[in-house]
Amino acid sequence: MILLDRPYVSSFLLQSLQQHHIAAIDTPELQQLQLPQQPDTISTAEASKLLSSDPSTRLLCNSENSIGWISDHLSNTPLPEKIRLFKDKCAFRDLLKDAFPDFFYAEIPAEQLAQTDTSTWSWPIIVKPAVGFFSMAVHRVDNADQWPVIVEKIHNEIDVFRTEYPQQVLDASRFIVEECIEGEEYAIDAYYNDVGEPVILNVLHHRFTGGDDVSDRIYTTSAEMVFELHDALNELLSVIGTSAELSHFPVHLEVRITPEGQVVPIELNPMRFAGWCTTDIAYHAHGINPYFYYFDNQKPDWEQIAALSGDRLTSFVILDRPADVPVDKIKGFDYVAVLEELEQPVELRKVNYRNYPVFGIVFAHTLSDEQEELDHLLRADMHDFIELA
Repeated sequence: MILLDRPYVSSFLLQSLQQHHIAAIDTPELQQLQLPQQPDTISTAEASKLLSSDPSTRLLCNSENSIGWISDHLSNTPLPEKIRLFKDKCAFRDLLKDAFPDFFYAEIPAEQLAQTDTSTWSWPIIVKPAVGFFSMAVHRVDNADQWPVIVEKIHNEIDVFRTEYPQQVLDASRFIVEECIEGEEYAIDAYYNDVGEPVILNVLHHRFTGGDDVSDRIYTTSAEMVFELHDALNELLSVIGTSAELSHFPVHLEVRITPEGQVVPIELNPMRFAGWCTTDIAYHAHGINPYFYYFDNQKPDWEQIAALSGDRLTSFVILDRPADVPVDKIKGFDYVAVLEELEQPVELRKVNYRNYPVFGIVFAHTLSDEQEELDHLLRADMHDFIELA
C-alpha cells in the first residue's frame, strides 16, 4: 500500500497504482489532493492493523510529508524508530560511526549557530538542518569569515521553509555541521527485500556548477552508469541495512564517491524514492517501473539493461523558482522556451509555482557526447523564463 501526499503525485504513479491494484491509505491528505484519477483505497484503521500485524506488508510514501502518519498510526512497530535513524542526520552519522570512524560531524542547536567556536574546524564544511529535505537551508562554507554570513542567511531561509513543510520533514531547531566530501554525487533509489538484501532500482548523477553549488537542478542516469557503480553502492547499502536491520524498506540514498573511489554516504531518506515523483525517470531511462519492482520484490538485471541501452543519458531538470521574485509579481513562466533548449524532451510536468518553489520538472534524453544542453540549463538563470505581472 502507499501513502499519497503533497507536494506532487504524477499521473505515472496513479496509473501504476491502478494497473497493479496498489491501495492508497485513505487519509485526509489523500482527499485534499483532489486527484484526477482516484486509486483503490484502504481505510486508516485497516491499514494500521495490517501493517502492525504483518511486518512483511510493504508500504511506500511518495512524499516526506507522510512520515507523520507512520509516527501516529504505527508507533507499535519498528518503523518510526528506523525512520528517525535516517531522517535525523546526526543519528544517521552515529549509526555509521564505526564504518566511517574518521568522518567529522557535529550537532549544533539553531540558536547557537552564531556563537559556535569554529576555530578547530577544517574547512570547507557543509551545514544543514538535522532534519531536512530538498536542499533546504543547506550551505557550503569555505572559511571562517563566511560563517556569520551563512548563519544569517540560514535564519532567513528557515522562516520561509517552516510554513511549507511539517516538522518531521524539516526541523530547523538543530543543525549538523560536517566535513565536505569531495567527489561526484549520486542519488540511489533502492529497497531492502524480504531477507534484507538491497535492490538498486536506479542511480542518478547529481550535476553541479561548481564546489559551492548545493542546488537540485539536474540529475542524470544511464544503465551503463548504474551497472558500473552497482557493486560499490550495493556494498554501502548492505552496511546500512545490516546496521539498521532493514527489510521490506524503500530508501533514497545520497552519496559522494571520492577521487580515491571511496563511497561516502551523505544522507538517506526513508520510506520513499526520489522526491516529487522524479523516481519515474527509471521508466523513461530503463523501462523499469520502480513501484512494480518494489511491491513485487523484483530485481533489475543491470548487465542486460546496460547492454540494450547504448550510450543514451536520461535527465530530469527541476525548474526552480528564484526566491527573490515575489510570487504575486509572476504572471507566467515560458515552458516552451525551456523545452526548446533540449534536443529530446520526453515529458514536461508543470507545478503550481504559487504554492511551491518549483515551476516544473522536465525529463529529457541526451547522447553521452552531446551534453552541452544540460550544462547550459544547469547554469541557466530562471529569471530569464519568468514573465512578470
